[in-house]
Amino acid sequence: MTVAERVAGTGAAEPVGAVPRDYNFAADVLQSNLDAGRANKPAYIDARGTHTYGQLADRVARFGTALRGLGIKREERVLIALLDTVDWPTAFLGCLKAGIVAVPVNTLLTEDDYLFMLADSRAKCLVVSEALFSRFEKLIKQSPDLEHVIVSGDSPHGYRLFEDLIGADEPEPYMAPTTCDDIAFWLYTSGSTGKPKGAVHVHASLKLTADLYGTPVAGLKVMLRMRPRKATSGRAPARRSRKPLGRIGGGPVAPHADAQAAVDHQGMGVDVARLVRQQEDAGVAHFPAGALAAERHRRRAAGAASRRVATHRRVHQPRQHRIAADRLGLAGHRDRARQRHLRRLRRFVGRVARLVAQRGQ
Repeated sequence: MTVAERVAGTGAAEPVGAVPRDYNFAADVLQSNLDAGRANKPAYIDARGTHTYGQLADRVARFGTALRGLGIKREERVLIALLDTVDWPTAFLGCLKAGIVAVPVNTLLTEDDYLFMLADSRAKCLVVSEALFSRFEKLIKQSPDLEHVIVSGDSPHGYRLFEDLIGADEPEPYMAPTTCDDIAFWLYTSGSTGKPKGAVHVHASLKLTADLYGTPVAGLKVMLRMRPRKATSGRAPARRSRKPLGRIGGGPVAPHADAQAAVDHQGMGVDVARLVRQQEDAGVAHFPAGALAAERHRRRAAGAASRRVATHRRVHQPRQHRIAADRLGLAGHRDRARQRHLRRLRRFVGRVARLVAQRGQ
């Protein structure tokens, strides 16, 4: 269920879009999934394996404890430059739950952009993937406000290692007493009209986006678990049985046999829908219905674009191409293109006739 559908302590359901005064998004999104019995359900899958909602909640609590142990206070900023691993939601939600402002940044920016963002946000801590550390190595010494560096990966490069940091102390059941209007995170703009600008988002923004856009518009619904098809002799394969998992909230995606190939060193994504299709016959696959719908829309748009290109060139193509167009059902497009061509020709002939008449006078 979504946050808006949860039942309050009085027994009355909260209206969609309602945000209580005292509200912390990270605590809410994690606790709501745990209360719904999803502690052992997959929440995030990366190259290292599957991480459940219970494990993610534990990592978030440990990261928040570690930040407070480093002396980072509420409303101070932590700049996050992480690739797509479980460390990303751990760091982001850990900051929010502790009342610290997360500043996630694009992993494909330049060193000048990163230097500006570190200075502009006055970040006290930098959380960076090992693959991206080379871009920040020189910038760390140039950022006077930066006090701590946490590296996600195998080598700390002389700083603190992410896994060692969250494994050092036991997690504390702490949630910062934030309100719905307290700052949760910054997102920097692309800087197309100048320097990037930090857009401020509050805790309520995340909940409202999930309740007013994610569910009714994007169609993010209950996950489906698709079991592998069983081969049957002499008849069609058995249909996949589908069981509801949890709603979106760090929802799982498809596991991949070669998980290292799913994320490259630049942090760029892959065609996850393609991975889902590859895994349907090999094991359990998870994917939100909204993303699959987006994939179908992309394919339809690509097909429409190819038909428009074919129609544009139909007038000047040889006979065998026109025959192929007829087979593809493009005869109507070809006729309309021919009519447009004839209209242009008639207008041209008319202009020439008028010029000849004027010169004859």
